[in-house]
Amino acid sequence: FEIVPGVTSAIAVPAYAGIPLTHRGLTSTVAFVTGHEDPTKGKSDIDWQALARIGTLVFLMGVKNIEKIVKELEDNGRSPKAPVALIRWGTTARQEILTGTLSSIVKLAREQKFAPPAIFVVGEVVALRDTLQWFDSKPIFGKGVVITRPEKQADDLAQLLIKAGANPIHFPTIKIVPPASWREMDNAIKKLEDYDWLIFTSANGVAYFFERLSAKGKEIRDLKGIKICCIGPATARQVQDKGIRVDLVPKEFIAEGILKSFSRTNLKGKKILIARAAKARDVLPEGLKKLGAQVDVVTAYETVGSGKKKKELEELFKENQVDVIAFTSSSTVHNFIKIMGGGFKLPKGVKIACIGPVTAAAARKAGFPVDIHQEEYTIEGLVDALANYFKKKPAAGKRGKGK
Repeated sequence: FEIVPGVTSAIAVPAYAGIPLTHRGLTSTVAFVTGHEDPTKGKSDIDWQALARIGTLVFLMGVKNIEKIVKELEDNGRSPKAPVALIRWGTTARQEILTGTLSSIVKLAREQKFAPPAIFVVGEVVALRDTLQWFDSKPIFGKGVVITRPEKQADDLAQLLIKAGANPIHFPTIKIVPPASWREMDNAIKKLEDYDWLIFTSANGVAYFFERLSAKGKEIRDLKGIKICCIGPATARQVQDKGIRVDLVPKEFIAEGILKSFSRTNLKGKKILIARAAKARDVLPEGLKKLGAQVDVVTAYETVGSGKKKKELEELFKENQVDVIAFTSSSTVHNFIKIMGGGFKLPKGVKIACIGPVTAAAARKAGFPVDIHQEEYTIEGLVDALANYFKKKPAAGKRGKGK
């Protein structure tokens, strides 16, 4: 076997709750105690009289026996006014904290139905939480956010959500696959030198285009003389990471934004190649043609169902673990409905967040109220919008997520 050194929950959990176990002005002593002794022992070997005199006490697995713990401490001289805290799911986005006094905590725990897993902290240091809490003060702390984008692309959004205190719930409704046929793409690659502009509408389009470019024996230098346009900074970064300059990123990260940018350019006779998903709006190619351009559209990838089952999400709804469903494209909306069924009703209290107006329109068409919008149509903008939305909500009591 192998032993991996780590920080005990007895220290880590209070730290994440903003409770230092020792403090110069309050106490220099701390004791860690099991709150649930082996029932076969017959007689407890805990010295309650000695424990009652120690500054800070941390009871592990003590929720079920909290009434006994409180009685023993009070019977052995601990002040009924001593500050205490119950911390459940510590260090995670599901962290919940219930504070009170030694004399009030049993009643509070019953009223709040405070259940394991939790630790119980007793001592004056608990009062420092009011000024030292940090983890549960994050902007979207404790919010369960369903990520519907493809699994391989979910990590960036998940990390941003974690950093902001949320609990990312991976539920990809789509996956990205190569097109059924490369014929369109291959024909375009053969005559690359004919094009004046190459437009990418997503990072997926970039990835699959350059993968196919290489497969056909072409190189980046074969794009010499072709100007590059990308929708959004994430798409642009994918191109720039290959050492290629991006000539145009519209201010508005949608097809209409590209058309607005090109409206100031003479496109008459210019040849434009658009590498995009198999299913997409015709707003961009049709708009460019109206501006005088010759447009070729090639399928770089296809969006298909992820194969996810609705039961997984239904269980989370029942447990009230979902606060937000985040849609990142219209295809994530369409496939969410396919997975959950046409009769799906959004559970009470669950909010809908969408990246961009096209996604929001798809959500509304599906019957979802779009609660959370953002000015910047990126995953960073989505997280900022979530933070702004929940910042406006009234604070709840001491117990619960982010309290």
